[in-house]
Amino acid sequence: MKILHITDFDDTLCPRIVEGKPNKQQKHIDHYKNFIKKHPEIIVTYSSGRTVQSILERIETHKLPLPDFIIGSVGGEIYDYKKKEYLKSWEEYLSKSKNWDNAEIRKITKDLGIKEQAECEQHKYKISLFLYDTNDDELNKIKKTFDDKDIEINLVYSSKAYLDIIPLITNKGKSGVFLAKYLNIPLKNVAISGDSFNDLDMFFENFGIKIAPSNSEPELIEIVKNEDNFYLAKNEVAYGTVEGLEYFLKQKRK
Repeated sequence: MKILHITDFDDTLCPRIVEGKPNKQQKHIDHYKNFIKKHPEIIVTYSSGRTVQSILERIETHKLPLPDFIIGSVGGEIYDYKKKEYLKSWEEYLSKSKNWDNAEIRKITKDLGIKEQAECEQHKYKISLFLYDTNDDELNKIKKTFDDKDIEINLVYSSKAYLDIIPLITNKGKSGVFLAKYLNIPLKNVAISGDSFNDLDMFFENFGIKIAPSNSEPELIEIVKNEDNFYLAKNEVAYGTVEGLEYFLKQKRK
């Protein structure tokens, strides 16, 4: 039986480096890597707000387990790591986004005074911005600006600092469902893990288990704690992710 594991990267597998605190990145990565080695039935998919190219660089620098697939740009791209190619069927799907015009959207956000992240974080189907400590009212105003122009978008706000604009027809959850169907894997055999609002949409899909490490944003946990198949780990980052996967596999063996 194949299990599809779709997981966020930052603070779900690999803790961020905090000044003045020990660097535990390799410890967490090795813990996940050792677990995956014991379970060849798991199809590893990294899902991130980062671009695929950025994730590929981190696979090299952090010596991550080699994935089978990568979902990048908050669902804006799906990459088959072994074939070294993007899923054309997903690109064709995204091309149907209503009135999506990357240049026009970037112009609108500039006019709104929102600062862009580095160019390497931008993608055809994702505009990444800095927006610190905003609130729902401000986000609704931004959304209305695009609604008034009949541009269908999703706003993905996370860590009280990062705003991603993506097409309405995609997000981490929808791209995960697409990949599962592409691989003919039932959703009940899909495990997801994430820690921030960037991952929220994955928790709303009908996946077999939805793992939140103990370090997850409290606001995320509050929203998804009553979702079916939700698992709040006792451990943090990769140790929490592996804890949830072990529980899931144990349930599958019953």
